[in-house]
Amino acid sequence: MNKTKVTELKQIDEFLIKYAKLIDDVDMYTGPFFEARHFTNSEAFHALANTARTIEYSLKIPFIALYLGRTKDYMALAEFIPKEIFALNVPYGGLIQIFRRYEKVTKQYYNIK
Repeated sequence: MNKTKVTELKQIDEFLIKYAKLIDDVDMYTGPFFEARHFTNSEAFHALANTARTIEYSLKIPFIALYLGRTKDYMALAEFIPKEIFALNVPYGGLIQIFRRYEKVTKQYYNIK
């Protein structure tokens, strides 16, 4: 394997770690925001929350595809999917989004503390 290929692979790994952190940073704000909509009857607030959720998943789906394609760590799905199901289907479950799952799983895979 040539030196350029090794450098490129390392950049992809660093990108995955930064991407996971970005997702968790977004989740820390959007999770409680989604739950706040339960306290208002404002259609505008609900529309804003639905738009934010769409943006959130437009970040998560490509990350999961890239992560699985790069690492082949399919057990990570056991961490990612239940969190999302809980956040969507349990009353006030969006508050679980404040826990940094994506970054934690990614750093565990790369043995980073």
